[in-house]
Amino acid sequence: MSGVHRSAVVLTFRARPGKREELLAFLARAFPFYEKHGDTRMRLWVDKGDPERFAEIALCSDEASFAAMQERVERDPETKAVLAEWRSLIEDLEVKAYEEVLPGGKGR
Repeated sequence: MSGVHRSAVVLTFRARPGKREELLAFLARAFPFYEKHGDTRMRLWVDKGDPERFAEIALCSDEASFAAMQERVERDPETKAVLAEWRSLIEDLEVKAYEEVLPGGKGR
């Protein structure tokens, strides 16, 4: 994957009460699944003021990778099953898609 990410999907959510550790273990297993398809890289950030709130970021190197990821979310049974498990562990989900306008230096 090149250092420039053209699109990103940012998902913010809270772990359901009592599910934080289960969520983290699930995401440790799920990220390689998401990354094995195309040119997508996953990142997870935790809110510094609220350890139950997260931002999950899917970085896509180009529009084709972004479109392929969206297609899997809508149609692929395996991806749908993974997402169903994820949704059982979270609440207060917000999803936004972004397009890069100013790439970072040094391949960031």
